[in-house]
Amino acid sequence: MSCVCPICSVELMPAGETISVAGTFERWKTIHEFRHEVMQKHLDQSPVTNLYRCPDCLLEIYLPAVIGTESFYRELQEDTAFSYYREDKWDFDEALKEVQSCETIMEIGCGPGSFLAKAKPHVKRACGTEFNESALQVARSNDLEVYGLEADVKQFQDSFDAVFSFHVLEHVQDPVGFVREMSSFVKPGGKICISVPNQGGPMKNIPDSLMNMPPHHATHWQLKTFSALAVRLNFRIVRVAYEPLLLENHSYYSHYWLNQRVHDGTAAHRMLKRILLTFMQWFFATLMKFKFKSFAPLRGQAIYVVMKKQEA
Repeated sequence: MSCVCPICSVELMPAGETISVAGTFERWKTIHEFRHEVMQKHLDQSPVTNLYRCPDCLLEIYLPAVIGTESFYRELQEDTAFSYYREDKWDFDEALKEVQSCETIMEIGCGPGSFLAKAKPHVKRACGTEFNESALQVARSNDLEVYGLEADVKQFQDSFDAVFSFHVLEHVQDPVGFVREMSSFVKPGGKICISVPNQGGPMKNIPDSLMNMPPHHATHWQLKTFSALAVRLNFRIVRVAYEPLLLENHSYYSHYWLNQRVHDGTAAHRMLKRILLTFMQWFFATLMKFKFKSFAPLRGQAIYVVMKKQEA
């Protein structure tokens, strides 16, 4: 299969083995067992997919695309044992720094409205869009201005000082089109603010993560990818922030990083791994004992990028 990067138009390179969509849903059963109809909707898109990487901007993309449906995310949201939407996120705190200088903001893919609720007291207008009907109803029940798929969003063109998106870009089939649409809602000179999982961080040490492949994630991003996107869309990157390691996710380093760096080839390697594992577990446990929630010297999951739309 010959295909080109949607950002820089160079030929993509294969970056992984063929993935069975049915096999992926079988693995999901350890977290959530989806209804057969939900699984079938994704099999109808394609029974298999493959990971490709752009040698220039490092975008990683699964093709053929298998995109999570509204029913896929609705089931995850409604599963009380699986906390899909979090009310407090590092990304939200970073984004509030932009909000302080805005009068009007918009969030694309706002879920139940957790960020909008935080931002609303600081601006004259805060609105959002959401395609998950269950999340949409939660947001509206909290007196937030949120629009669903039925709304004519063209009315919002060039209306906002900043437009935000948190962990949505990696889910969409056309990422360039998605960001271009985000920018259409921003006034000239306004900001496009996006957070995604950082594939240049500890995520790269976790192969075959269910949460980082279709139908959940369609693409993988890092700073070089955003730099190429900014050039493509005539934006200017004005701020980049990296999430510090949340100690609840210390396995990014105490397990996955360690497994990638130290192999079990010899007795000496196995001994070294045990020593490092024991030290890391003790170190992170000590930090948590003293009520630390994060460890800034190590990067965590997300990258937050602010791009400025050029003046007309």
